[in-house]
Amino acid sequence: MDKTIVRRVTVNRDQTPEQMINATGRKPYVIAGVLNTMPRQGTGTEEVELYFFNPGRLLTIDEQVQELAAYGLVPDYYAQIQVNIDDPSFADEHPNGAQWDNKGEQASFFQFSRWDVGRSVLCRRGGGDWSGDWWFAGVRKS
Repeated sequence: MDKTIVRRVTVNRDQTPEQMINATGRKPYVIAGVLNTMPRQGTGTEEVELYFFNPGRLLTIDEQVQELAAYGLVPDYYAQIQVNIDDPSFADEHPNGAQWDNKGEQASFFQFSRWDVGRSVLCRRGGGDWSGDWWFAGVRKS
């Protein structure tokens, strides 16, 4: 795990995914119906260590899941959003995303990045690969 970044964040799991995304201050390109399918991960407030990594290569939807598991990590969507709330410039240098609800060749996902439109967050459902620029995150498996 030499190409990792570790962030310790305090996450309020009682917020809705929409509240979390809005708190980033990024330009939202969000399909609310997709965002509402993001798994809730408990209640209350907790502190977690989130590990970001960049595989540096193109990944399919299935390979992204496998890569996360190879690092011994499971997604923590709320913590990943919290990192992007706490540090608005993080995704400028480390565009990061996560996916869930993988069915067939499609998945629901969010992506934090800075491109021509400035700082943005995209949330939708679709197929396609993750380019080698993307960073992924998770917490250590219990």
